Amino acid sequence: MAARRALNETLKTEIVTNGKYVWTEMRRMSFPGLVSAAGISSGIVMMDDIAERAPFYAAFLVQMNRDTPTKLIEMEPLLLSKCDGLKNHSGCYDLTMTDLVTGFWPSPDGQAPPDEPICGYRNERCDYTPIIAAGSAVVVAIMNQALAKTPWRVYRDDMRILTDDEMKSMLSLGSTRTKMSSMSAFTKHTAVVGTNTQASFHAYPQRRPIAFSRDDMKMLTQIKQAVHDNLNPFIGMAFNEKDEMLLLWKFCSRGTLQDIIYNHQIVLDAQFHGAFARDITLGLEYLHASPIGCHGSLTPWSCLIDRNWAVRLTDYGIAEPLERWQKMGMISVETLKEGTDGEDIETSGAQQKTSVLYCAPEMLKMSEANRRRGVEKSWMKQSIEKRQAGDIYGFGMVMYEILFRSLPYPDKTDITELVDYIRDGSRTVRPSIQNRENMNPDLMSLLLDCWSENPDARPSIRRVRLCTETYLKVKGSLVDQMMRLMEQYANNLEKLVQERTGMLEEANKRADNLLSQLLPRYVANELKMGRVVPPKTFAAATVMFR
Repeated sequence: MAARRALNETLKTEIVTNGKYVWTEMRRMSFPGLVSAAGISSGIVMMDDIAERAPFYAAFLVQMNRDTPTKLIEMEPLLLSKCDGLKNHSGCYDLTMTDLVTGFWPSPDGQAPPDEPICGYRNERCDYTPIIAAGSAVVVAIMNQALAKTPWRVYRDDMRILTDDEMKSMLSLGSTRTKMSSMSAFTKHTAVVGTNTQASFHAYPQRRPIAFSRDDMKMLTQIKQAVHDNLNPFIGMAFNEKDEMLLLWKFCSRGTLQDIIYNHQIVLDAQFHGAFARDITLGLEYLHASPIGCHGSLTPWSCLIDRNWAVRLTDYGIAEPLERWQKMGMISVETLKEGTDGEDIETSGAQQKTSVLYCAPEMLKMSEANRRRGVEKSWMKQSIEKRQAGDIYGFGMVMYEILFRSLPYPDKTDITELVDYIRDGSRTVRPSIQNRENMNPDLMSLLLDCWSENPDARPSIRRVRLCTETYLKVKGSLVDQMMRLMEQYANNLEKLVQERTGMLEEANKRADNLLSQLLPRYVANELKMGRVVPPKTFAAATVMFR
């Protein structure tokens, strides 16, 4: 048919042998198909732009209870006018629906679903910028409203500071005084917040009203919302009242980790070492993965022991704001109160003395640089990775005290001189590891890595946790360890009671033998039963001696 069309157009018989010309005539050609003897036509035959047949489609529904199928949809090709199949290697046609059954499709309106979603398969046809902007604005407004409520604020009228006698009644474990216990005044200040919430607090003289930045309010809210088995809950903050700022944390009845370490009446074996290390690392791992980011001031007195003998970290996330508020003149250094005699002592530089020995060198350098900067200049901050590395440094020092029950600096060292020596971060002092031959070499290597002056060389908290769990294998919690010790003590006590009971029975036998030699058996038995033996008179008696 294409050859005949070419012959009619050119009137040259040799044109039928020109395949390219005949192929060109076949492009976009359409003609009626064959008709069978029964009169059934095959329909229109349409050639596309590359001389291939463009197909017609129809879909039918065949049902068992009907003899003839039901046509659902019919599609026929529609050639595109502005399209060159030689360039794009396509037939240059689209399939269009010419007959569509309605009311059949499983859609709300019974119509056939579109060929593709309105916004495209990847949402490339819709602009969600206004929706995202509106949603972000709503989220920001909600966050600002939540921050404005200051859920972490505690009013002085809602709390009652306890006296020394009331505080002593709350303590179940006395604090053992050490070189540094006078500096750790955490359990010296106690109060009751609300109806019966027992709290310990830090007190800072407030020289002028505290102005919170949005970052400060956000951080305090995050600290308030932090929940973990190894974190001490943050109750709140009392400020701009009575010229004093208070930071309140939940009261832990068994004191600090420092109290336990230096109480030599308590035997700390490897099980205790592993349990302490596990609880501290779990708390740090949660902080490093949370929005708070780091602890910031890890020391033995920032590790509290609750009634279940679990270690809970306290004072987390607040060290940097406190240092900044002191630099800006809003608050002074912490006020320490001796709970034993009720005398108030304001110690200059108390915070530095309680933390500088456990602070990483790079953090000390940053603190010193901030102290020397003018108040009008912006506050410099370490990256979150550097602050987390600082926590690892502090953990190494705390772990040293747990293992060796010794302060992390040479003996017979004046603390004041040592603080002045290292406070600017230019010089460091490392503790010497005792009994190296009896210590796990991998654990010793871990401690040395934690003390590295290069923060990038210190291990991550996850690695520290996995290593300590491997080197200090412990099963169960500290409660389990205490129950094990109590069971061992009960067994020893039972054995001792049995021994003493046997000794008592032996003594009773010897007393019975002696009594039977001095008195007649009847009289001796009556006296042992507590009964009175009436006297008897005999006219005559014979006494025999053997």
